Amino acid sequence: MFTGGTTGKSKGALLSNEAVMQGVVNGCYGYKNVFGMRYLLVLPLSHVFGLIRNLLTSLYTGSDLFICRNNKDMFRDVAVFRPTILVLVPALAEMALMLSKKFGKNMLGDSMQYIICGAAAVAPYIVTEYQKYGITVFPGYGLTESANLVSGNPESLSHPDSVGYLYPNQEYQIVGGELWLKGLNMLTSYVGEDVPAYDDGWFKTGDLVRFDDNGLMYITGRTKEIIVLSNGENISPAEVEARFDELKCISASQVFEDVTETGEHILALEVVPRATELAGVADVNSYIIAELQKVNAALSSYQRVQRMTVRDSDFARTPSMKIVRYKKCQDKI
Repeated sequence: MFTGGTTGKSKGALLSNEAVMQGVVNGCYGYKNVFGMRYLLVLPLSHVFGLIRNLLTSLYTGSDLFICRNNKDMFRDVAVFRPTILVLVPALAEMALMLSKKFGKNMLGDSMQYIICGAAAVAPYIVTEYQKYGITVFPGYGLTESANLVSGNPESLSHPDSVGYLYPNQEYQIVGGELWLKGLNMLTSYVGEDVPAYDDGWFKTGDLVRFDDNGLMYITGRTKEIIVLSNGENISPAEVEARFDELKCISASQVFEDVTETGEHILALEVVPRATELAGVADVNSYIIAELQKVNAALSSYQRVQRMTVRDSDFARTPSMKIVRYKKCQDKI
């Protein structure tokens, strides 16, 4: 399976049958009514989330599977098939939620019980808003290299910003804030790469994490995305973005290093508004900037952004719907 990184080229991960099988079994943890569900397949099978968590876990649990041939027909297929569970990336979950609010109707149908959501950060807004429709969203965390599933959050209503508990048959350690893994679900090697996948038996995920006292895991950033400012402070964009994403009026954000006209390196922020939460607002741009300023003022001084932009379109995204990160400031897109 090929990775879908947002900052570098894709790499081919060689997954054994054992690793894939452990990923399939991991898809059975954390929620009730595992067997005999009705799945709708909307994610591409070239993506590890669609192949393992959607297709293979549905087959393993004796569930029915309806294949959506074209995502444009997703809601028509929902009405016909009446799925009870969906495996979605956050961007698709957000789209379905926005349409439900717009038309005053649950676009995912009255039979829908669960949404398994991952492959990118899941905003707590998605978790709390879907609950109003009687749908429980379970955020999770995984990698192509881990046969998709590393952790899942069965306590999303009380901890919507967590990616949950680590699944069994894995070992982990945290080195410099980075999550290192080994286990039955891990890749054998990269294909055609000079760099080995393991360091003394450990796979370095590149993800920065923390655990709370209950063992729930939280993603705080990526090692490759750390911004080092001229004052020596290290900034994790994802950690700062998470604070702005708590605003209901924001559907997506990106923090990046920018350069002023005088050559000063600063933190900048771009956001995508959430239209369903801005109905009746006369001056949307001014309202959003004011809300962003409130969050910004509550951040540590070294985390505060100095330039804010409200976008009128979404960010560029990868095939797996992750936001494409801006390049370094000297050749930033």
